[in-house]
Amino acid sequence: GLLLVGLGVVAMFYVTIHLDITRTGYDIDTLQKTLHAREQAVRRLRVAVERLEHPTAIRARAIETLGMAPPADGQLLPARALLTGVQLLPASAPADGTSVPARTLAGSEIDGLRVDGAMP
Repeated sequence: GLLLVGLGVVAMFYVTIHLDITRTGYDIDTLQKTLHAREQAVRRLRVAVERLEHPTAIRARAIETLGMAPPADGQLLPARALLTGVQLLPASAPADGTSVPARTLAGSEIDGLRVDGAMP
């Protein structure tokens, strides 16, 4: 009788271990599928980010969504020119055709920094 009880306990222990191993195998398979799906999602998102960060896409969104337009001729000035005492002229000249400086940056403040004259 005692041998039979011992064999029963060993058999139940074996079945329990086998079920745990099988369940763990299924869990591993599920996790591998989830990992694969998430890796594919990351790849798709990286492609989307690259597409959205491309200068052509940024320009199209700026024009279509924000209503922006490319700068007009003379609208952009290099920062060095702004800091070397260059005079800025108004976008439209006076009716008599003369050029009148809108302002001179030398001796003025830009973003809280004093500009006292030409800088190297």
